[in-house]
Amino acid sequence: MHGYKEPTSARSSASCVCSAGGRVGPSGHKEAQIERLKAQNPDLKDRVTDRDAAIEELTEFKKLSLSRLAAQRDEIMRSRSPQSFPEPAPPAEPATLPRARTTV
Repeated sequence: MHGYKEPTSARSSASCVCSAGGRVGPSGHKEAQIERLKAQNPDLKDRVTDRDAAIEELTEFKKLSLSRLAAQRDEIMRSRSPQSFPEPAPPAEPATLPRARTTV
């Protein structure tokens, strides 16, 4: 794997200019960059956390929406079906009950 290589112009100079205006050696520049990245890290972690929460919320919304759409589709399909209004069943024949025996 390839490592990071500084440009030749940066390696040849003994020092570079810091954003504060002071002269800093090559190792000081790297340390300043490390500190800047460390300062940015919490903000980036917060952004990732916020995005994860938004994704989770949108995923739940999507599930609910798809569920509702499926239920609506099922209802429409049932209402369009010719079997949705079935013919009434013929009346059942009255059951014949055995007559009570009477003793004379």
